[in-house]
Amino acid sequence: MSARARRSTSGSWPPTRAFPDRIGPAPEARVSLLALKLIAIAAIVVTALLGGLAAARTRRAKAADRLFSLGSLFGAGVFLGAGLIHMLPDAVEALGDRFAGYPMP
Repeated sequence: MSARARRSTSGSWPPTRAFPDRIGPAPEARVSLLALKLIAIAAIVVTALLGGLAAARTRRAKAADRLFSLGSLFGAGVFLGAGLIHMLPDAVEALGDRFAGYPMP
């Protein structure tokens, strides 16, 4: 079936309300999408500023090298863990048939 035929059978294309501008459970409690985006931007900026201030203040401390080293190790662990978890579904799919009788949780 061609893409044109699929589009004509699935209703109106492109969808006019694919991304609603308001979300929320009830009309009284709705928050606009723009407000949520602005809140998220503000949270990211505040977090970045606090992290930068903490690093600048820690630089003057006696154990600054040790703290920055531990922070770097923690960051490396986060990236390594995220990468391994990202690859986990593909590994389970590829190895699932080979170890079908092995008792895995």
